[in-house]
Amino acid sequence: MKNNADAIIFHTAICFEAIANSHYGRREIACANFSSPLRDKSLRNEDNMNFTYESERLFLRVLDKNSAPMVLDFLSKNSDYFEPYEAEKPPNYYTLKYQSVSLRLEYNAFIKNSYARFYVFTKDEPDRIIGTVSFGNMHKFPFFSTSIGYKFSKTVWGNGYAAESIICASSAIFKDGGFHRIEAYVMPDNLSSVKVLENAGFEYEGIAKSSIRICGEYKDHAQYALINPYKE
Repeated sequence: MKNNADAIIFHTAICFEAIANSHYGRREIACANFSSPLRDKSLRNEDNMNFTYESERLFLRVLDKNSAPMVLDFLSKNSDYFEPYEAEKPPNYYTLKYQSVSLRLEYNAFIKNSYARFYVFTKDEPDRIIGTVSFGNMHKFPFFSTSIGYKFSKTVWGNGYAAESIICASSAIFKDGGFHRIEAYVMPDNLSSVKVLENAGFEYEGIAKSSIRICGEYKDHAQYALINPYKE
């Protein structure tokens, strides 16, 4: 049987362990970009480039397979907090090989403008991952929509990093990716994640019944959306 490590399907893990009580309003956060294939097609054939976005306190980076040890450490240390809100994972998920392959596929997908995962770092500790913001289910014409997922280390909850990261990453997706709509799905009892979405400007649209399989059961999810506020 073929090794499943090379057959990773990117899913948007939606809902997550984000923090509440962010004081950052959506338009208070600037997001600067250094280089991005989302905007510049000429960059899509480059290898091992440093794709980085920057907000007031954070760096959002697209990582390559060389960062697998750092990513594995982040995921392993937070598995107890992440897994109750995420889709089931393969048995080899918490291995260096799996994360290395995953990062390679993520990087190549970003180059092709078909998937994006930003790893979040504080400017005070630029070598330690504190969270991720991802965009999957990227649909172009006629929808120009995508789905967002995010998760943050429990050690940084309560600092507003999740909302700040989502605002910065969403700005990149709108301005550089050309998307019109970002959707988010969150378990209704995950109140901290609901608060983050609201702080980032997302609006509630309703309940998606039995929509995502979590821990072996299909769960209802609240649906939120953010429409591109910039001139399209």
